[in-house]
Amino acid sequence: MTSTEAQHDQRPSTGPRRRRSGGMTVLADEPGHRIVHQPAEEPSSVLLIGFGGPNSGDADRGIGHRLAARRGYDYIFVSRAASSQYQDLSLEAFVDAVGETAAQHDRVVAYGAAVGGYAAVYYGGAIGAKVIAASPRNPAHPSAGSRRHREQPFRHREISEQPTSQVAPVILCDPQRDEDVRFIEDHIRPVYPGGDYLQFPYTGRRVLEVLRENGLADEFLVSVIEADIVPPIELPTEGEPTYHAERGRELARQGRWAEAERHLVEALRLRPTRSAVLSLGRVYAQTDRPAALAELEAQARTHQTETWVEQQFAKLRAGLTAPDRTATASSRPRLGQAPWPPSDVGACRSSDAVIVEHRPRQTEPAEPREDFSHLRYSRGYLYVRDRSVQAPAKHWEHVAFAGGTFHWDPRSALAVARQGDAEVLVCGHVLHTGWRTTDAAEVARRLAASLAVSRESFLDDLEDMFGQYVVLDRQGGTLKAQTDGSGARAMFHDTEARLLGSHINLVGTAAGAPPSRIAKWIGDTQSFDMPGRSTEYEGIWFLMPNTEVTVGTGQITRIGPRPYDPLTVDQAVDAMLPQLEIQRDLLLAEDRQILLSMSAGVDTRTSLAAFHGHYDALKTFTYSKEKRKGDATARMLSRDGQLAARIAERFDLDHTVFHLDEEEPTPEAFRAVLEEASPRAHMRKLAWVYHRKLPHDAIHIRSQVNGIGKWHYGHLMHHAEDHNFSAERMATLTKHGRALRRTKKPRSAFRPGIEAFQEYIDSTQLRSVPNGYLLSDIFQWEHRTAYWGLAHLVESDFTFDTYSMYGSRRMIQLMLHVPEAVRAQKGLFRAIIERSEPRLARYYVNGKKWRAPDLSIPVAEFQRGEKSYGHKKELQRENAALKRQLEEAQAELAELRADRQSDEG
Repeated sequence: MTSTEAQHDQRPSTGPRRRRSGGMTVLADEPGHRIVHQPAEEPSSVLLIGFGGPNSGDADRGIGHRLAARRGYDYIFVSRAASSQYQDLSLEAFVDAVGETAAQHDRVVAYGAAVGGYAAVYYGGAIGAKVIAASPRNPAHPSAGSRRHREQPFRHREISEQPTSQVAPVILCDPQRDEDVRFIEDHIRPVYPGGDYLQFPYTGRRVLEVLRENGLADEFLVSVIEADIVPPIELPTEGEPTYHAERGRELARQGRWAEAERHLVEALRLRPTRSAVLSLGRVYAQTDRPAALAELEAQARTHQTETWVEQQFAKLRAGLTAPDRTATASSRPRLGQAPWPPSDVGACRSSDAVIVEHRPRQTEPAEPREDFSHLRYSRGYLYVRDRSVQAPAKHWEHVAFAGGTFHWDPRSALAVARQGDAEVLVCGHVLHTGWRTTDAAEVARRLAASLAVSRESFLDDLEDMFGQYVVLDRQGGTLKAQTDGSGARAMFHDTEARLLGSHINLVGTAAGAPPSRIAKWIGDTQSFDMPGRSTEYEGIWFLMPNTEVTVGTGQITRIGPRPYDPLTVDQAVDAMLPQLEIQRDLLLAEDRQILLSMSAGVDTRTSLAAFHGHYDALKTFTYSKEKRKGDATARMLSRDGQLAARIAERFDLDHTVFHLDEEEPTPEAFRAVLEEASPRAHMRKLAWVYHRKLPHDAIHIRSQVNGIGKWHYGHLMHHAEDHNFSAERMATLTKHGRALRRTKKPRSAFRPGIEAFQEYIDSTQLRSVPNGYLLSDIFQWEHRTAYWGLAHLVESDFTFDTYSMYGSRRMIQLMLHVPEAVRAQKGLFRAIIERSEPRLARYYVNGKKWRAPDLSIPVAEFQRGEKSYGHKKELQRENAALKRQLEEAQAELAELRADRQSDEG
């Protein structure tokens, strides 16, 4: 028999037409199959053949019979065959049974799901049918590898060896079900390359049921059957039980336990099913939560059979980890050692912490507007105790937390978890290398469990957190807040910390604070690097990394860095490389575009080296300007662009150069929201280029944190200077201080900055930093990187999440624990590159050949600062002159007063 001999004219029908009518007819009734024909009450030109699934038994009707009755189709149902995976129904026997009936219809449709879907494809071709198959797969097929059907003989020929229909099939499946996708790609698509292959994520093998439950099945099937048109279908997600069950199952498979738990709990709330119970039980077993597993078992007994519950939960309980290994601070690895393997980290303490809230990030939570108001304070947040204070944008979401309200832009994820009287809120993009997760809910749950053990455990677990985030934690009646390790997600607060927020104007205006005197002082030179923790608003402060603030009192507590642990370069690299590899793998698993901005310096190529072997996952870019005489910035950017282009070509990177001279001007409305978000500018035009030309769901890897490890202030100082310097020295080292010196301002001009830096030293207990660290390095970490560099990050926030591969407290401390001579020559980063991608060490650095560090050279050779940081003699002369002027003025005033008294007398 050939395909053409079995084909029938498949003209689309506009509705049923008369063929014949009558009662039910049994076309075949054999031990391995039963085929029953049920004609429509009125003559019909459409014959719908339904192929039963595993539970069809000997039924006379099954899949599709209700639709056939409603639409007036003739109907044939194939039952009993599924018990043998259709192996007891030969193709010839099927055609003998239905061939004559099929020939009497203008349109024949073969319809089934799962093994019934396979049967629709296998048998439908021989009668020229239009095939509609959901999740078609035969578990007895040798390629399926099913243990349950391993002994089942498979007697069918391959689909490719059978007659095929000339009518394109419609194949539906869940792309997350790998075994179904493989079967379709290996056995069906090669035979029917022109078919309609529709994917419905997170529907499992219930694609048709989900369509029916949402009132979409009949419309879809009628359109395909009667008009041969596949209509567009959009299924709901939130509130759909199958979606939550399948999504949870997939997340559990990835080890994203907290997010999986949220979906599975919701699935069980909407519709208790055995698969959802088992999936959630596995989550509890894998995360060592016996109490939660026991509670789930009790719930399962209310809607499942006693025998099933006993059998399944006995297996789940066996999967729990027996010992409860509670970690102590003394038992954790030293800073220079590699972290615990992930299996140990996850089992350090048995946790019954529960997730109270979890809101995944949204790429575009608000409709774009011409005035760009949908971008106000992008990725920001605001925590208030005063409920009259509102969020700055309507699309922001909010949760109640610790007696206040936390508002945030849903472009960032948020999670709240609780264990006992310990409660933790995490907001932002997080990655934990110890727990190997980017799931904010899982991180919040584990942090709550740590906090329930001790505050030391909680702070210790934060050491391995990367990303842009804030953490609020409540224990009893005390609420504290802190930022990520490098301060990439900023925090501003009022004096008593009753108001916390991500942007200075957001907090300042919410507090109704007046301008500070520092704002006027900064405006003298337009350099905009605020001294210490001060801001443009009186009584509003910047929270430094390594510190936390107590909400309600404003008390600042220093929580880092950890004790100094001197390391060799090799020891530091041995500890850092695993951290880089874990981050790379987790970032790639997020399935988001990874962007890397490149320059002619060391930092970006150090981040690039971490992706060795995965360069195809990156999109790199740089920005350039035409070189102009006297324009140092343009000269630097031009150099960056040329070198980055050479590296990109050598490593076959997907690279783009943005020529800022050629880009369109920044719209005034966009500039306005930028200025609102950050008074200090980085490059407003570049922020517009980002927003216009780069994907908004991307992760942008920046490398500015690496500067902490490059001895920045050491180079600016004289070798005779003490690195544990004063507030006055801080004031002169900042960009603003250097600008004041160039204008030859008197010493009194530095006073506001000196006072602000002294407040920073005192309030953050800066001089309590453990011995071994240089205060110049901590100053670089907490002030230059976190505060001065904030504008760079705020302008990026309008488009994507920013990420640093060296941004955790542990990684930063590792950078500071190698010898000064190594850091002065960028030797640590060279060692990392030589171990990861040695070819990158051959390129020049900022126009100079990058040589291996020479440790025989004294550190003093790399310090270019002047012997007297403030031109001591010159300042002494200025002070003497000012003193003389003051004495002369006082003498003149005394004479005027004496003359006045004389005149009055």
